[in-house]
Amino acid sequence: MPPSPEPVRIAIDLGASSTRLGDACRPVPQKVLPATALSYHHGAQQAGSTLEPEAFEDILAEVSNLAGDFQSPRPALLISTPNAASASLRQDLAELALEKGVGSVALLPSAVAATIASGRSDSLVVDLGAGLTSVASVVRCELRKASLQEHPYAGNALDEQVLHALQHQVAWTCRVTGAHGGRDDDTTRKRQKLGGRLPFSALRLAQDLKETVCFCAHVPLASLPPDEPYRHTLPDGQVIEVTSFSRQVPETLLLGAPSLDAAAADPTPPFPGLPALVSEALVGHEPSTSTSEVLLVGGSSRFVNFRDRLQAALTASGITKVNVLPQRYASWLGLSVAASLGKPVVRYHTKAELEEFGKLRFTA
Repeated sequence: MPPSPEPVRIAIDLGASSTRLGDACRPVPQKVLPATALSYHHGAQQAGSTLEPEAFEDILAEVSNLAGDFQSPRPALLISTPNAASASLRQDLAELALEKGVGSVALLPSAVAATIASGRSDSLVVDLGAGLTSVASVVRCELRKASLQEHPYAGNALDEQVLHALQHQVAWTCRVTGAHGGRDDDTTRKRQKLGGRLPFSALRLAQDLKETVCFCAHVPLASLPPDEPYRHTLPDGQVIEVTSFSRQVPETLLLGAPSLDAAAADPTPPFPGLPALVSEALVGHEPSTSTSEVLLVGGSSRFVNFRDRLQAALTASGITKVNVLPQRYASWLGLSVAASLGKPVVRYHTKAELEEFGKLRFTA
C-alpha cells in the first residue's frame, strides 16, 4: 500500500488589521485580506484580544478554497497569532479550525515567527505593524510573555495623523472605493463579508503619502531649524505643502503621542514612544544575546533614517545593534520556514487529540 501523501501546509498570518494566507511553501502570501478575525481592546483598565468566530470561519473558507486548488481536503494549518494571545484564544482558534475540517493545526506567536524568519532563535523583536506596535523577547524560539509590551499606536495611527494634516489642504469626496472603482462586484462583497472596512479614498491617499513623502530626520527634530516649505503635486493636480508633517509623523514613533481616544470611558494610555516601550520590556532581564540586539520588523519601520535614530535612542538601554528584516511579511516568512523545520519548533494539534481529551491544551 503506497504511503499517504504529505498534506498541503497552508499558513495564516493574523494581523491586527489584515490577514495573509496561502501555501506555506511560498515565501510570500497568495492572498491578503483586508480583515482580521481578532478584535483588540487597549484601554487603561484592560487590554487584550478576542476571536470573532464568524470572521475566522470566512477566513477558513478561503483556506478550503486554497486546499481545493491543491486537491488536499484536510490541509495542515500554521497560524501566526498575536504575541499576547491567551491560552483560551489559541485554543478557540485551533479547535474551530479542526472542527471545520483542517487535518492539523499549529500556532506560533508572531514574534517567534519573525525570529525564525531572521535565521535566529533569540531576539528582541520590535514590530511596527498597521494596527499594533509590540516589543517581545524570544529565547530559543519561545516567547517570554513577561517582557511583552504592546500599544495600538502604529501604522494606522500614522495614517490618521497624515490625514489630519491634510484636512485643510485637500478638497476630496470621501467615498468608499472597491477594487474596481467602487463596483459592487464579488471582490467587494467578499471583503464586506469578511468584516473589513474598505478604505476611503482620503485614507488611501494618506497611506501613500506616509510611505512616499514621510521620513525621519537624521537627528531629533527639535534640534533642527524649521525646514523650507516643500510642495507636492497629487495625482489629481492638487498641490499640497508636506513639510508640516513629513518629518513630524515618524518622529512620534520615537517621542510618543497622546491617547488615541482620550474622551472614551476607558481610554487607551498615551503612547510613550518606542525607546520607552523597549526599555520597559527589558526591565528585569539580564544582558544576553536576546536583549542586546533588536530585530525591527513591520511596514512602519521602513522610514528613511528610522533604524539609525532608534539605535541611537536605545544606546542607554544596552542595545548594541538594530537589525532590520527587509522582507515585507516577516511573520509570514517565519511560518514558511517553520513549516519546513517541523518539530520541535512546530507542534501540530489534531482532531484525534481534541476527541481524546475533550479540548486542546495550551500553556498560558
